[in-house]
Amino acid sequence: VSGCGADNLHLYWDSGACEYLHNWSPDYGALKKLTQNASSLIAQYPKSSFGSRYDVMPLQNCWSQLRQAGKKNPNATNTCQQVFVGWVNDTFDTGVEVGISKNQKVPDKYAAWAKELARKQIVLGGYRLGDFLRLVAQQGVEAPRSSRSGWDITTKIFAALTFIFAGLLFVLTFCLFKQRRRVVTYPSNVDSYELNRA
Repeated sequence: VSGCGADNLHLYWDSGACEYLHNWSPDYGALKKLTQNASSLIAQYPKSSFGSRYDVMPLQNCWSQLRQAGKKNPNATNTCQQVFVGWVNDTFDTGVEVGISKNQKVPDKYAAWAKELARKQIVLGGYRLGDFLRLVAQQGVEAPRSSRSGWDITTKIFAALTFIFAGLLFVLTFCLFKQRRRVVTYPSNVDSYELNRA
């Protein structure tokens, strides 16, 4: 049980450790608040703060291989799949620091750790998604006029990979929250659970 009314860890983590209990509306009125929140998080966690967890090169290499291989090598997507699965595993490995038993009040140390981790993951996901979208947008700018009327094979592959990535992210989130609910260890000293700093 948490101070924000979340009665299970799934709801607790879905709310970003009670940090984001309200829905961000896409209407113009909420845009200023949303922009302030995003700017604050980016300032708090610049790309350099993630160390080796943030590296744009594997994504750029995957994109380059896809562009060069085109229709000739359908296995070029394996490199990109490895990048996306690596992101999923990184997120899972970073978030597995659980130590709460059922019906226990969320300890203050755990709540602080969870809030910081949720913020960091939101920012890291934004950086990764931004890099991916920039590469896709650059593809459109660099495309010759003759291919601008339709999607070439590389764009179609990346559109498919985007859906795969979204699916993997959903599965990871589901598994992570399910794992958190099935914790069988109940540490007597929650002080031992600290934020895994990269």
